Amino acid sequence: MKILIDQNNLLTIENPNIPKLKEYSNIASGYNFSDYDKWIIVYHKKQIKIINLKNLWDTMNVFWIKKRKPFIENKLDEDWFESAFGLFNWFDENTWKKYFFIPKIKESEFEILKKKLHKLAVDINLEKNEKGVCVSSLSDWDNKIPSAIINNGITSIFSFLFWLVLIYGKMDIKNWDLVSIKIHIPLFGQYIKYKEELDSLLKFLQEDGIFISRSIVQNKDWITYQISSSDYEFLWSLAYFYQSIEKIQKILKQETTENIKSELINFLEINDLIPEDWKEDVIAMIEDGIVKILTV
Repeated sequence: MKILIDQNNLLTIENPNIPKLKEYSNIASGYNFSDYDKWIIVYHKKQIKIINLKNLWDTMNVFWIKKRKPFIENKLDEDWFESAFGLFNWFDENTWKKYFFIPKIKESEFEILKKKLHKLAVDINLEKNEKGVCVSSLSDWDNKIPSAIINNGITSIFSFLFWLVLIYGKMDIKNWDLVSIKIHIPLFGQYIKYKEELDSLLKFLQEDGIFISRSIVQNKDWITYQISSSDYEFLWSLAYFYQSIEKIQKILKQETTENIKSELINFLEINDLIPEDWKEDVIAMIEDGIVKILTV
């Protein structure tokens, strides 16, 4: 037997006595992975345990580990505000101008958004009309669809998602601690195309170890594309962008992860079931690399 970080970057133990008869697929914090049965180390009910992969179930947490430097982007690219705000547009045949709008926004939400944009020093004129909240002063925008953002790298993606949070979502902040973010984008008619675009964007981040979950809620005439994340690397960047609106002292998930990380190292060192093969290398990777706890 040997302990290792497997091809899915999960902490597992190869046990030759376990038959490999069936491949098991799971989703944890938006991360899709599959493998044949083996031992996997999980965190469940405040305990670290060794279980069979086939017995992995809801509310269990797996350890995702990778050797790389922490990824924190501290530069907000304001250019991508146009792409986030410009997802929805219409052409006014009377004025021959293209307008961009926010669908299904309430008056109270509109006023809050204006105040946040003012604090961020974003120079944009929002107004209400028959289409909802519109911006008419930027009718010459050449909107960039989400898939095009991938080619501009992580800084652009984080900036784009931050603007989406500002317009369509919320920051879950408790006692100056950022817990998570949530985004709800209503997609209808020709805008259903953004579903695949946003899927590609989130998959691209996942391959870099930034975990963001998505779900679809089917309504009568539209779908709501829901995005959520408690990934501490991603949240740190958003917290930095958000600091002129509200101060954030720490990221709750990062503090929790650091505490459990110490427990994990101790567990690997003293547990009799942990094989010696590759143990020192795995512990070194946990100490020096990126550790994330993903919930099934």
